[in-house]
Amino acid sequence: MTKVLFFTAGLLPTTEEKAAITALESSRFEVQVRNAAMNVGAEACDFVSGAAPAPYDAIPEWVGTVPAGGAVVTEGQALNVSNSAGDIFSTSAIHIEDGEAAWTNLPVGATMVLNNQEAVVPVTGVYATKAKFTVAGGKITAIVLS
Repeated sequence: MTKVLFFTAGLLPTTEEKAAITALESSRFEVQVRNAAMNVGAEACDFVSGAAPAPYDAIPEWVGTVPAGGAVVTEGQALNVSNSAGDIFSTSAIHIEDGEAAWTNLPVGATMVLNNQEAVVPVTGVYATKAKFTVAGGKITAIVLS
């Protein structure tokens, strides 16, 4: 879950700060509120909001909203890859381009096969109950029957 630290300028949140905190909380984030003046060091988080103190200068500021059905993703975040039955068989890293999740690569040794897809590859063995696939370069390169 995406963690956002919201920093208040004073001891108690102002009306505007309360509204901003409420909006963040309704966006399905883990939101924690801190007083900027009482901060003693940087705490791990994905985004900051409000009056973030200097130790958080390198952390991106959350300035938007997430629409219903939307999500916040970051470069390299793990994405579960599954079949149409929902069986997760791999994880892959999300890649961001121009501020949007653009693509992901299957890991080495994994490939996708579509229904009725044909492949010209060497097949060895005699089929009994199993077919073992060899994947190289993102493609099926051999099948061994047993």
